[in-house]
Amino acid sequence: MASATQQATNRALPANNYLPPTTRAGTVNLSLLAGMLYLAIILSGACGELLIRTLLVDTTSSLLTLENIQTNIGLFKLIFVLNTLMVLCDITLAVLLYYLLTPYSPILATLSLVFRLCQAFILCINVLEYYSPALLLDSSLATVMSKPQIAGKVELNFSMYSYGYDFALIFFSLSNLFLGMAILKTKWFSSVISYGLWLAAAVYMFGSISRFIEPNLAESTSSLYLIPFVAEAAFCACLLSTIRNKQGDKDDYQK
Repeated sequence: MASATQQATNRALPANNYLPPTTRAGTVNLSLLAGMLYLAIILSGACGELLIRTLLVDTTSSLLTLENIQTNIGLFKLIFVLNTLMVLCDITLAVLLYYLLTPYSPILATLSLVFRLCQAFILCINVLEYYSPALLLDSSLATVMSKPQIAGKVELNFSMYSYGYDFALIFFSLSNLFLGMAILKTKWFSSVISYGLWLAAAVYMFGSISRFIEPNLAESTSSLYLIPFVAEAAFCACLLSTIRNKQGDKDDYQK
């Protein structure tokens, strides 16, 4: 009886604290899925922002920005789709990481999940803010407002979109902080990944707060955002390479 109880207990726990309480194949599949979602987030987010900055928004003239939107309305809507895809992938990734990390540190996994979902909620509102110029141009207001008035409203929308993104990064920075702490407990990857996520959290927090308090400082330190990009790309690559148990091909459960 005692032996049966001990065996049941052993099967409920990860072997050597390296893998969650699932089969090895299941854990590897989830980590691969998480890596693919992370890659989709990086690509869709980067492409969306690059297209906005290079083809739509003209920082010197709101009238030119309005003209770019009207001329490239298909591109404008494509960016909306990319941003929506990014948020959907981020929500799914948050749940997967929570599931993978909970066996090692339920509190850290939960904190990372909550702050990441807070970020996603803000980004959902932000995506609607981004799309509002298209709604304005299709509404009856466009016929009674002058072109400079419409351009001014569009400029405000893009400004709100930009600030909303930075506000969301405040919550994302905390999510990365707790994510790095949780990953360090799992011993899945090198501790460098955790340190990288902590540096990314610091850059996101500093950049976002300074954007609201001292915008000039935020602009002068924009090159620091290369650190989060490298850190998240490295974490994504680790997930895609799958979580590997140090015991090789042995079963994850004690028999």
